[in-house]
Amino acid sequence: MAECNLDITIYGSIQFAEEQIGIVEELKKLGFEAYMASFAAPMTGKTNEEKEKMKLHQKNNIDAIRNY
Repeated sequence: MAECNLDITIYGSIQFAEEQIGIVEELKKLGFEAYMASFAAPMTGKTNEEKEKMKLHQKNNIDAIRNY
């Protein structure tokens, strides 16, 4: 069986940062190269209100989507 090198990037709503981290970890356990946005990890454990404030800061001050 031929080896398949597959890189997978998980990119979605920051509201689901915790779930995205779990998916990336599972994919890595299965042998895939898995990535997600670096600005998602700081969102873990935050309330939806805190996440919204952080998203607005990233959007208005960092332009996070262009940096990724």
